[in-house]
Amino acid sequence: MAASSWVDRMRGVYGMPLLALIGVGFWVQGFRCFPWLAVNYHLKDDLQLNPGMLQFLQQSTNLPFLAKPLYGVVSDAIYINGAHRVPYLIFAGLIQLLSWGSIAFLPKVANSIGLLALYLTLSNFGVAIGEVANDALVAECGKRRGSSPGELQSFSMVAFSLGATLGNLLAGVALSKLQTTTIFSMFLMVVTLNFAVSYSVSEKSVVASQEVAAKSDNDKDQPGKKHKRKSMTQQAVEMANLVKRPDILRPLLWFTLSVTIIPSLLGSVFYYQTQVLRVDSFYLGLSKAVAQLGLLLATVSFSSYLKDVPLAKLAASIQIVLASSMLLDVLLVKRLNSRLLGVTDEYFVLLFAGLVEAIGLFKALPFAVLLGKICPPGAEGTLMAVFSACLCLANLASGYFGVALAALLGISSQNFDYLALGIVVEAAFTLVPVFFTGALQQQRLKKEE
Repeated sequence: MAASSWVDRMRGVYGMPLLALIGVGFWVQGFRCFPWLAVNYHLKDDLQLNPGMLQFLQQSTNLPFLAKPLYGVVSDAIYINGAHRVPYLIFAGLIQLLSWGSIAFLPKVANSIGLLALYLTLSNFGVAIGEVANDALVAECGKRRGSSPGELQSFSMVAFSLGATLGNLLAGVALSKLQTTTIFSMFLMVVTLNFAVSYSVSEKSVVASQEVAAKSDNDKDQPGKKHKRKSMTQQAVEMANLVKRPDILRPLLWFTLSVTIIPSLLGSVFYYQTQVLRVDSFYLGLSKAVAQLGLLLATVSFSSYLKDVPLAKLAASIQIVLASSMLLDVLLVKRLNSRLLGVTDEYFVLLFAGLVEAIGLFKALPFAVLLGKICPPGAEGTLMAVFSACLCLANLASGYFGVALAALLGISSQNFDYLALGIVVEAAFTLVPVFFTGALQQQRLKKEE
């Protein structure tokens, strides 16, 4: 299908207000890497955190994401002026404006580890609420007549990837030329744009056609029956019953455990790249941008070719590729990239440093498509929030396990003797879930005809 005809069809099925709302929302989610790379350098260089504390703080600021199921229940059940998605996007935008405005313009916040962690956590609280609303819109509107399975999820992932690519490109350049507070101020402008888009879009214009169609179908099947909104208690009970369904529980458990079991050493690798190898921030940012371009291509490939692949086979393949990508860091730590391959540290980092993160992001896409397909109407926000919370919980556990592994091996800002061994352990644990993909048998991404 030609690009122009695909765009015209998307506009016809979903409408420009929805595409703008989802596109900008996910683009800004991806662009969050722009200030966070600056945060990492600020914590390392200005506030003098060691690798373990840096990774511990990074993971701890993500705690608000664990409450995503609660946000999903609230947004599914509580309407504000007749709407239950856009008002939450507006509220999320206000929280982020407050958080990043304080970080950018109040020196005592940026220069205090405790206050900075507090406001970063508050910012992530706003991000979590916004992600729940956006994910619910994608799952809810992705079922419209004329839509293709996974199409809207792929669109949102493309928007995310484009934002992340640009954010990483700019972050590497900005860090070499600007102060971190200036970078925070620049991101504040992006957050303001996201808030303005959310505020300007009416939820009625976004979901009205879908609700009318659903109501029409319901009236045909059950004449005279009035639609009733569910209470939070009903939503919570239905969430518990929903998650207990085997076709939902199995992929949720496999996905969560497949991330949890990996002791992530990203913080230690970041310190090694910047402290020992002295790789410039420009190359780190550019490497993540290259990885995001790879994610973009993988997402397009998924939308075009991989939707028919059984989930068990696809998930196993992703785990194997992920483990192989982790082992590339061993080449860097052992300096084999220059001795055997003749590739400098900068160019090796440029090509491979962000690969693990990109694969981890792509790994969530087929599971999101599956859950969006089998989710019953009215529970989109709740189920996608449960999925996101599982991902956050798994990443938190993975990060904390990584801190513990680094401590066990004696890895610090001054000692990287056993970093290569730690990376091998990390990759080995990544392969363990491959042996349990039987739990994903019979799960297919494409709608059965």
